[in-house]
Amino acid sequence: MQKLVVPINLINVGKTPALKLAVNSYAEVLNNSQSPSLSYPTSYPDVGISTTVGMMFQNTSSEVPIGTNKSITETQRTSITDGASYIVFYGNVEYFDIFGRIHETRFCWMEFFAGLKKITSINARTCTDYNYTDPN
Repeated sequence: MQKLVVPINLINVGKTPALKLAVNSYAEVLNNSQSPSLSYPTSYPDVGISTTVGMMFQNTSSEVPIGTNKSITETQRTSITDGASYIVFYGNVEYFDIFGRIHETRFCWMEFFAGLKKITSINARTCTDYNYTDPN
């Protein structure tokens, strides 16, 4: 069975190192009419992926996994292929700057596969409204 895990590349575009990075994420397979829950289940086996990175210097990157270790069922796979469902990945990255201030970035994106041509409409507002980078 295939897990709902993908790698993302974190990049420190700031002018100082980022310290104690913590990445929490989750993934869901949803029917086209559903919006993401944007919740992070904590009971096994339906848990997300948490990763920590000690320090990232400016202009460097680090690849980390996001999603959930829960497997896609055959029914979900068929529904995605047929265009009746999609996968959404979401999470947040928290880190400290060199002055001890905490910062947060939230992300959410939807993945469509072979059935894209059959999708009639998706309400993406919940996902796009979740995206955020603090102004500090």
